[in-house]
Amino acid sequence: MMPSEIERCDQELLVATVAFESQEGILVTNANQVILRANSSSQVTGYSAKRADIAM
Repeated sequence: MMPSEIERCDQELLVATVAFESQEGILVTNANQVILRANSSSQVTGYSAKRADIAM
């Protein structure tokens, strides 16, 4: 990767991290609606990051 491409990827990762750790509950699912990730605010929904079914 070129340095500018690495910087762009780093910036996108930072934005995604900040958005995911927002005050809103966020669940990330796959096409089969299996929860891949849950942020700490998703406790409102009854799910937590520890309870999320991690499908890798």
